[in-house]
Amino acid sequence: AASSNGIPGSEFFYEHVHFTFEGNYLLARTFFDEVVKTLPAAVTARGAARVPTLEDCARRLAWTDWNQHEVFTEVRKRLQQPPFTAQHGHAARDDEWKGRIEEISARLTPEKILRLTEEYLTALRLVPNDWVLHENFATLLETHGETARALEQWREVMLLLPHEPQAYFRAGNLLDTMGASAEAMPLFREALRRDPNSVETRNSLALALSNLGQNTEAEREWQMALRLKPKFAEARVNLGQWFAQQGRTNDAIAQYELALRHDTNSSAAHINLGKLLNQKGDRAGAIGHYESALRINPSNAVAHYNLGNAVQAQNPPVAIEHYAAAARVRPDFAEAHLALALELARAGRAGEAHPHFAEAARLQPGSADAHFNLGVSLAKLGNFAEAVREFAQTLKLNPNHPRAQEMLDRASRMK
Repeated sequence: AASSNGIPGSEFFYEHVHFTFEGNYLLARTFFDEVVKTLPAAVTARGAARVPTLEDCARRLAWTDWNQHEVFTEVRKRLQQPPFTAQHGHAARDDEWKGRIEEISARLTPEKILRLTEEYLTALRLVPNDWVLHENFATLLETHGETARALEQWREVMLLLPHEPQAYFRAGNLLDTMGASAEAMPLFREALRRDPNSVETRNSLALALSNLGQNTEAEREWQMALRLKPKFAEARVNLGQWFAQQGRTNDAIAQYELALRHDTNSSAAHINLGKLLNQKGDRAGAIGHYESALRINPSNAVAHYNLGNAVQAQNPPVAIEHYAAAARVRPDFAEAHLALALELARAGRAGEAHPHFAEAARLQPGSADAHFNLGVSLAKLGNFAEAVREFAQTLKLNPNHPRAQEMLDRASRMK
């Protein structure tokens, strides 16, 4: 009755099964109104409170732009798989979802994220024991790099829902990311005690074991995860990376190819396979996989950077475009800033290159090469006094640097 032409469509469904937020609200409100009709007069005689609006529910549930972005991204990923890809109008719908996601992404500025955290805190003050709010808040904080605060929220979920393995698993992942792999191990073990068939937990446990140098145990956990779920692309990619680290290149390539056979949207498999193909001299194959990764996620900084490296010798202008995209998507990507600066300098664009040399040195204060390149850039711009400082810092970090002393002497004479 609430749908256009009496046919429920995209205003209430993401595809053919899952309700949008508006669809969920309409369903809940419909049930609510029917329940009210059956209440005894002794209850209804007291009068009716104001029914929460859609906006009230969004506020109480902390349904924010960030949550919408997460859901829309997942929906688009599902719609890029069969059977949806064979449906009439698939390409147009995919473009529509892409536009929605980009529109929300543009709104998610650092200032907006700060406001969203306040919205979660407000919602939690009303219902401090709502484990779903704690879980969603933890994910928001985790996504935006607030690891310590995210860990606190996952610990709250553990207290509120001690039998549920997810919080142990996610907290373990955070500790492993923070370099505390040994502390993460008991949490992964606890999650597996509650759910021995969790392939995600076995995958994370394998990563932690690998970080601790327990390689045999790590490979065993990855193989167990893949026996339980042969199409688990993430575990195949991680096992492939581990094989590559062990020098087992062909085994690694086989895992990446299997991952892509099961999940064509695995950008990580494309990127890692591209790296190995590039090392083996198959530049065209590598470029193809990097481009595939960027079709899946145009904002993948690593894919842009690697593609820039692959085309740099033959097509410097295109390399500049990809290095610039990598640095724009991930402003803390020091290697991308340095590669971009070097290409701009080679192209005679010293003024444009300099800020990126400076940013690379700021992001990697312990890198002798970053300081040396910044010194060269300063000297080319005629700022010899600051160039002297950068060359001196280069020698402090690496007394055997092959050219720093020569450049220090030249800049000292010029200042």
